[in-house]
Amino acid sequence: LTLVVAPAFFDRASGDFVLPRPSALNSRVLAEKYRYRTTSVQENVDNVRYLINFVRSISPAIKIVVTVSPVPLVASFEYESAVQADCLSKSTMRLVAHEVVHNSDISDIMYWPSFEVFRWAGSNASNFYAADDGAAWHVSEEKVGGTIKAFVDMFSVT
Repeated sequence: LTLVVAPAFFDRASGDFVLPRPSALNSRVLAEKYRYRTTSVQENVDNVRYLINFVRSISPAIKIVVTVSPVPLVASFEYESAVQADCLSKSTMRLVAHEVVHNSDISDIMYWPSFEVFRWAGSNASNFYAADDGAAWHVSEEKVGGTIKAFVDMFSVT
């Protein structure tokens, strides 16, 4: 289960979460009809717990691995800086992962640190980002492959 971003669109009238069509993302109507805000840790903990309970209602014995996506935000409708928005978003998602994995009654759940591998190791080594196409927000396919291999090696049953 990969946690991605905390910001989301909400209907101004009802307060409900909405996922606008990509064609609407640059329109003035989007800003008028929807509110864009960073969701709270608790909102996300509640949503992740709901999702896990739903999955477990279908497959009770499934083991769940939670991770946070290392892919950064490249824009923000809420803050002047995408860097600031990304830091808040990823911090929120990392706290959500911690709460769900370590401070809940959910069993057979663990955390995989792909976010930390990319953000911390990637800041001290080359080619974690932008190696394939020069886009600073694209993670390297080679490093993704290495992370997936480490994941499979760690969790595969032989």
